[in-house]
Amino acid sequence: MNYEDGWDFNKASWPIVTLITGTLACCVPLLMMKSWDLNVMGGGDETATSLGVNVRRVRIVTMVVATLLVACIVCFTGTIGDTSVLDISDGLLVDTWAEEILSTWINDEVTV
Repeated sequence: MNYEDGWDFNKASWPIVTLITGTLACCVPLLMMKSWDLNVMGGGDETATSLGVNVRRVRIVTMVVATLLVACIVCFTGTIGDTSVLDISDGLLVDTWAEEILSTWINDEVTV
């Protein structure tokens, strides 16, 4: 089930909600258990290894869990990148689903 036009709560069903909740219930505790290891890895691989963290295993587990979460979310919400892309060029702020919006870009600040 792919919601190209965005999430519509009228189309949601209990099996979908159950699957998303189950995925979150499995993945969030895994990430919470690895949170200390991930924080230590922020100081560098050598530091994490010296504190007893298996850096390779933590990286693999984190990537698998993050990939599973993203895949589940994108599967049911659809790819929304096309609808939220903003283009700032030639003084126009353009949404791919909207009309052109006049804007100015001065000193890293966009004024609409």
